[in-house]
Formats: sequence, C-alpha cells, structure tokens
Amino acid sequence: MAVRCTGSATTTRWRVGFNVLMALTAVALATVAPLPVYCADNSANASDYCDQSLCKPNHAHIACNATVQFGELCPAGAVELVAMEQPLKELILKLHNGLRSELASGKMDGFAEAERMAVLVWDDELASLAEYNARTCQYLHDECRSTRRYRYAGQNIGRKSRTGNVTIDLERAISDLTNKWWQEYVETNQTVMDDYRAVGEGVDVEHFAQMASDRVTRVGCGATRYYNDARKRSYVYYVCNYSHSNEHGQPVYRKGTQCAKCVDTASSSKCSTTYPGLCEGIGDTIDKELYPDVTAP
Repeated sequence: MAVRCTGSATTTRWRVGFNVLMALTAVALATVAPLPVYCADNSANASDYCDQSLCKPNHAHIACNATVQFGELCPAGAVELVAMEQPLKELILKLHNGLRSELASGKMDGFAEAERMAVLVWDDELASLAEYNARTCQYLHDECRSTRRYRYAGQNIGRKSRTGNVTIDLERAISDLTNKWWQEYVETNQTVMDDYRAVGEGVDVEHFAQMASDRVTRVGCGATRYYNDARKRSYVYYVCNYSHSNEHGQPVYRKGTQCAKCVDTASSSKCSTTYPGLCEGIGDTIDKELYPDVTAP
C-alpha cells in the first residue's frame, strides 16, 4: 500500500509510509483535473479559481476550467460521486477531532500536549474542491487547491480497493483511510513536530502532520466509488482538503499545557468538553493570524 501527500500549494513533498493498524487492501493517492468555476459563497471572499495569484507559477488549480464530468480515467458507467451528506460529514469530523484530541491532551506516548489546537469544522468550499479531485479517479494530488480565504490549503488522499465488482462499505473505508493517515505518527517524534522536516527517505509522516497541525481549522472532503473492469477491482477514492498546510522549519503544533491558549477575548472560544484538549470557537482567530488581510465570511 502506497500513500502520498502534498502539504501546500507552494510545496510538494513525496514519501512512502508504512505501519498500519487497520486492514486495508490498497491505499494510494491522486491529482489534477482542470469555464471559470466559482465557489457558492457570494461574499467578497468568493474565489475565482483561475486567478493565477492563487497558485504557484505553472501550477494548475483543480477547479480552473473544470467541469462536473468525471475524468478520463474513470470507468464510464461504473463511477459515482459520493454524496457528502450530514452523517458522513459528522463521521469525518469525529474521526479527525477524536484523533487530534488524543494528541492535544497528551494521551499519545512521546508527544507533548498542545496549547491551542482547534476543533475542526466542515468547510463546503474545501469539500467542493476535494470533489473535483475525486472525480478524476487518478492517483496524484492536484497541484493547487487554494481558495481566496485559504491560500495554502493542504491535502490528504487515499484509496481503498477490493477484488471483484463489490460494494465497499463507505464508512469503514473512510475510517480505515483516516486512521491510516494518522498511524504515520509511529514514524516520527516530538522533535520533528517542533521543527517540521523530512524524516528520511522512504518514510512518510505528512498525512499525520497535516491532520495534527494546529494551524488547520477547517476540513472538507470528497469521495468517489468506481469499478475498474480491467483490474477487476472496486475502489473508494477519498480526498480531504485542509485550511492550511505545514511548512518546513515551523512547528506542526505548539506544545504546552493543553487548552492553555484557548480563551480569546474577541471570541467565545473555550476548551472543548466533547474533545478534551481541543479549543472550540478558536478557528476564526487562528485564520486571522494566518491570513490577516482576508475577512471571514
């Protein structure tokens, strides 16, 4: 099982990771599909995805000139876009926040508590961009998925497969893949979390680091199911976009007493009782620190 992850619109890093607790048949990753497409947000922050300032030079935005058609690699008549309805959104948020809570509250051996790590909330625009990627049925990260509000959006991508034309349990697949990303923590340590960098050749920790980032406040995901007749395999392809990404030389999260910096006088933020160690209502504050020139919708 191979997994690859991209951290930001400005940096692409590739590594391979192992050590899985979940029984996965296959995991892999994915990329680009390019009429200008705008987000549903009609505020001043609505994104023109063909605005070249959103991406690195010579990098295509996943939604620029995109359509809602499936990509050429998708098997005709044997692919469907998963409807991200509320129960599925809640599952994805529960998975992410539950794991982040374990880290932030100091329950993971070898890792320090986090002084300010947000409870993630769903972002429809990030999810919409993730769906464009999922529609490609291709195992490469898109080159750029930034929005006007989130200029350095990160991404995790994975795929689960089974032999034969069968229906893969969607919730199980999403749970397995999300836990697979997180399980990369066994390949890293607090030193790397304090000063993020490549761990070593053939070692992948970026999926874990992306999920564990205290700069991330929002997540949005998409998925497709399809059957490849040539390979006689069924697939669930799962894409999650995040509001920010990690930078080499910067901490993945700032260690300190859990929730020590949750309270913000400008908001009603507090330490979560649902997800101990995480901060509720702190997202907009973190976003303003990262993107001071962008107004929240």
